[in-house]
Amino acid sequence: MSENSNKITFGFKTKGTWTINDLTLLSTSIGNIYDLFLSKNIYKKAQDSYLESLDHWFHKYEKYMDHPIMYDYYKIWKETLRLWRKTKLFYPPPPFNLPDQAMLSLDKGIPDIEYILNNLDYYSNEHERLQVYRIRISSPGGFSFQGIGEILKEIREMVKDLWYRNKQEKAKGELEIIKRYLDICRENEEINVPLPKYLQKRNILIDETYKNIKQLKELESQNKLANVGENIDYIPE
Repeated sequence: MSENSNKITFGFKTKGTWTINDLTLLSTSIGNIYDLFLSKNIYKKAQDSYLESLDHWFHKYEKYMDHPIMYDYYKIWKETLRLWRKTKLFYPPPPFNLPDQAMLSLDKGIPDIEYILNNLDYYSNEHERLQVYRIRISSPGGFSFQGIGEILKEIREMVKDLWYRNKQEKAKGELEIIKRYLDICRENEEINVPLPKYLQKRNILIDETYKNIKQLKELESQNKLANVGENIDYIPE
């Protein structure tokens, strides 16, 4: 794995004869996996930004505490915000707008994760997307790709986890491994808060990543790719 500023590269070692369909399957699979992780990162940054805005509003609100009724309302809202900080499962209702404060667009909340994934051209730029780094057409040969270091390191670790598991554990364990890397719902055992509807359906990031991982495994089983887990750092000369 080579590094260039905040970009890093990783790759796949190839063998045998490749068809155009094989090439399309590899580039589509790894491109989709990268986009899924990128969507997760964009979602988390939007979530953090939203929380910072709420915290700013919260601290501004503390000085308007003279009236008992306002204090009761403040306590209710503070508890709601505390729950949101711990679970990130719902949006606390905003306090009324204060005289020296610009209106915060709390009604918009955080974009849905599936919406981000389907509109990545809007939420990201070309510099952040996965790029082809080097290709060698031969047997053995290889493909290497370059992208955001934070994202490719996560993908690299997930691939190693998936490929190094014992065979008897794979069937039941692969989805759990992927979930560790892509679950956007922060679980909290202390507070029983129902999930919002958009999180009650299965996380699209997990399902789509699993589907694309299986496509990489299919290329490996056809002897088109050398062991993916062992060669994830491969860069063709």
